[in-house]
Amino acid sequence: MTETLSDAVKNRAAELMANENMPWDNAVAQAQAEQTADTPRRHITFTPASKIRTAAIDWLLDCWVPRGSVTLLGGREGIGKSTIAVDWVAQATTGKLTGTPMNVAYVVTEDSRENTVVPRLKAAGADLDRVLFLAATVPDPDKPGITYESSLDLPGDYPILKTFITEQSIGLVVLDAAKSVMSSKLKGNDDLDIRRFLEPMHRVAQGTGCTFVCLVHFSAKKGSADTGNLIMGSSAWQQVARSVVAVAEDRDNSTVKVWNSKANLAPRIRTMEAQVVTAGITTDDGLSTEVGRIEWIGECDEDGSALLNPDVDSAGGDADEVKMIVLDYLASNGGSAPAGDVLKAANAAGLSSQTVKNKRHSIGVSTQKRGKEWVWSIEGTGKVAPSSPTASAGTFGTLVSSQVAGGNKVPEHGEGTEGTKVPGVTGTQDVPGEQPRLTVVPDSEDPVRAAILDALDDNGKVGMSEGALMKTIRELTGSGATVPDILDAMKKAGTVHVESGRYFKAGAAA
Repeated sequence: MTETLSDAVKNRAAELMANENMPWDNAVAQAQAEQTADTPRRHITFTPASKIRTAAIDWLLDCWVPRGSVTLLGGREGIGKSTIAVDWVAQATTGKLTGTPMNVAYVVTEDSRENTVVPRLKAAGADLDRVLFLAATVPDPDKPGITYESSLDLPGDYPILKTFITEQSIGLVVLDAAKSVMSSKLKGNDDLDIRRFLEPMHRVAQGTGCTFVCLVHFSAKKGSADTGNLIMGSSAWQQVARSVVAVAEDRDNSTVKVWNSKANLAPRIRTMEAQVVTAGITTDDGLSTEVGRIEWIGECDEDGSALLNPDVDSAGGDADEVKMIVLDYLASNGGSAPAGDVLKAANAAGLSSQTVKNKRHSIGVSTQKRGKEWVWSIEGTGKVAPSSPTASAGTFGTLVSSQVAGGNKVPEHGEGTEGTKVPGVTGTQDVPGEQPRLTVVPDSEDPVRAAILDALDDNGKVGMSEGALMKTIRELTGSGATVPDILDAMKKAGTVHVESGRYFKAGAAA
């Protein structure tokens, strides 16, 4: 019998025999009973599905940040993640996210609060009284009553953090950067340790209704557009988080793209294009300084996966093939067509949708949202298809063929023959060899006015600066030079209004 007993039971039985004069069998029985009493018993519980109250996802930021959960905001270092987080904080504190201002707990470890974060908050228009910077206080073991400031240490500090969230009515917690508040006892590249860090965070979020946004860095390695592989440390970061919002730099346009790369809960992939602009503020010591501020340009119809992995761009067709097929299709449809139709035609020709999306800007195609669908259009004069002998009406002007009636060929200019005059086109159009060329002839200012109104948000939640409008209209019409004058006329006519330097549709609140 003794061979099957644990050392703890044997030792306790020996004590009982020596101290209580118990027979061995009685001492063993009591030692076993004591050990059983001290061992917590686990039980299986259950809840019928019929008792679970279903609820729709409540989005703090549409398709990006679900309330009462953990979201990761990731990107490569220096790309503007913190500037984006500051903008979200500003919107939260001023009520632009939910209609009601909320308190925000901000944990910053990599930037200076005095020189960087608070100036950015001011530039973004945040209510500074609602932004609370968090740190932990630790007692000095050698000097009773003396404490010193330390960073949060999670998961150990979750109980006091949960109490703080409840007492201060915190609606949003930003951890910049998340790994900086992870306990030194945990390894940032160990799946189990990351779960020990994030899973209690999710329970705190659910228990308090507070939303956590954790900034994480993407590694600089190439060869993958999967953010689960790019987050430095382990894919467990993406597995545990409810949503992952990725940021990637689009160097061709000097902008960044922001999209939900993990969208299990979201109804769609939502991609926004933005740019970091310079904003001037006056510091409390009376000096002027410049900081970065995010300026949202608008939604676009592609995510930034290819920007994370440039190798993706080379697969599924070269630029010349994409240009020939896409521009020819657009020209044959009056210069513009729904993006879905263009991609179907490209797929039928053996091109991948992702390749076509990645190359469309470089071949002279612009995008615009009309109603609920995205439309691709040939950009300004000269950015046209290699073939289409017939004239057709475009969206922002008339597309005319420079091929003469009757199909006669026009020699290139410089071969001793003057360029051909085309009806409806001002000036001489030089046509190289047998290849006709289309030219956009603007009808009037009305297309610019229509494009401005279409670019502005119907709900009035996000206004646009004059610069952003000019960039958008330039993409749509080939020129943004007339935008300032037209905007002035539209303001006088009451079609648009301006608040804080941003344009809104008339009737839409800023």
